[in-house]
Parts: sequence; C-alpha cells; structure tokens
Amino acid sequence: SFKGEIDSFDFTSSYPAVILSELMPMSKATHYNNVTKDQFDQLLKNYLLIFDVKFNKLTPKAGTYENYLSASKGRGENVIENNGRVVSADSFITTITSVDFEVIRAFYDYESIQVGEILAYYRGYMPKPIIEGALELYKAKTELKGVDDKVVEYQIKKGMFNSIYGCCVTDILKDVIEYTDNGWSKSTPDVVEAIEKYNTSKKRFLYYPWGIFITAYARRNLFYGIKEFGLDYIYSDTDSIKCLNADKHIKFIEWYNKLITIKVTNCLNYYGIDPKEAAPKTIKGEEKPIGVWDWETKDCKYSEFKTLGAKRYMYTQ
Repeated sequence: SFKGEIDSFDFTSSYPAVILSELMPMSKATHYNNVTKDQFDQLLKNYLLIFDVKFNKLTPKAGTYENYLSASKGRGENVIENNGRVVSADSFITTITSVDFEVIRAFYDYESIQVGEILAYYRGYMPKPIIEGALELYKAKTELKGVDDKVVEYQIKKGMFNSIYGCCVTDILKDVIEYTDNGWSKSTPDVVEAIEKYNTSKKRFLYYPWGIFITAYARRNLFYGIKEFGLDYIYSDTDSIKCLNADKHIKFIEWYNKLITIKVTNCLNYYGIDPKEAAPKTIKGEEKPIGVWDWETKDCKYSEFKTLGAKRYMYTQ
C-alpha cells in the first residue's frame, strides 16, 4: 500500500512493438550438447538460443527489487518465492532464451551454471507480410479509437492486432474431438505425428519460436524499466510500471523511447516501408508511436495505490 504522488507508465502495444523492432529466429534449430564455456559464449554472441540451464546458489543482485524467474517454469532445491517468482535457490533448473539470460544476469548472482541442450537459430526480422499486417492493424486501431460510430470496427481491429502474438503460440497439439455411434470422445494426438503434420502443412505461415522470443523481448524491456526505477518501483505487470518520483527517471524514459523508435525505423527501412507508418495519428491528431513508454498519469497522478499481486490492484486518482 502506497500514498503520495504515484505515477503509471505503460508500453504502447508492447508485444506488437517487439514484432516490429527485434530480430527473431529465422531458421531451423541447430542442436548443441556438452558445449564448453567459450563455445557457449560464441553461440550467445552469434545466435538466438533456447537452452536448458541449471543455476547454482542463485541470489538476487543488490539494488534489484523484483524477481525475474518463474518458479512454475522450473524446479529446484530450497527455492524461496515471491508471488510466484524465484528470489533465491540452492539450485534451479529451467529452460530459457538467450534474451532471458541477459536479464537474469542483470537481476541475479549465481555461483555457477550448467548448460544442457541448446537450440540455436539464425537471427532476422519477421517476414515483411507480418510487419505490414501489424502496421495496418495498429494504424486502424489508433485511428478508430474514440470514434463514436466506429466502436465495432475498432474492437475488431484491436482484437486482430492483439492476436498477432497469440497466433504464434497457438497450441500445435490440439485434442481430437470425434462423434461416433458411441457418442462424443476426446483423444490426444501422437506428438511426433502432429508436429510433423503441422510443420509440413502448406497452410502454415507462423513459427512457434517467434512467440517465445516475443514474450522474452517484452519482459526484457519491462525489467530494464524496473531496474531503472529501483527503490521508486512499486508494481508492474505485463506492460506497465507504477512508481514514485517519476521526474527522477524521465531521462531514462526519453532514452528508451528514442531507442525503440530507432529500432522500429531500422526494421521498416530494411523492408522499404515508411517509418511514419509506425506513428499513426489519433482522432485528436496526436501521433501515437508504437512501443514507447506512455506516461499515463502525467497530468493526474494516483494519490493512493494498493496491490495484492500481479493484475490485482486498486488506486485513487
């Protein structure tokens, strides 16, 4: 529970902004096992990775006030949790991406690590049709928001826009529902057969690792904001941060907003797309660049804020 001048910063379309700005896996995975430290460092430098890892004597770094690793996504010994996140552990085994590893090293200390199987991917921008589709839907959502006679159209475009990420991580192994003389039945398909059928389908145009890295990049962006706010940080969820003393951190916000704008511009220039497409105007004529931190409470701060955990909070404004 907090009282005083409390501010809220929110990413403008966090996941779609990642799609328009970051390098994604753009190849089949190459498998590695039993690599040396030098080999691992080279793989981190040159590829995007998904790998199994064991952290030994894991502790939070001094000056960090949030925990990154999810306890439910791994297992360990003497794990201390905070709202489902790993604070410390004698050992913790999980599967992460190279982007996650970047954040973990910024938020934790550990005595040693053991790396298991590694999947390595070449890096590249998302395919141009997906980039163009995301831009088209973002523009439509932005221009339709607040237009009284376009409420239905706005909701449709917003739903389609937000589903770009969701489509990437739709479960490949869907249950088979059948109706026979004996009534309805449900069965689980053979894993190998189902994945092979999915991968060889001519209708397939998405790639599951994209979804994995979209969330990893988005969490990284959020956690670097958390690290910046330090003692002034009080709460976060998927794409927002609540904090004290916002004025002390505006230079970071401005720096980040310039960085994400440059990243989006580089991606669009690569495909010969006008970067202005990523900053459509609202009904009021205001530019709405994608991916930037939006200072929601700039003109009307919270006077009280209380939370019981992620997505469970209330405030007085």
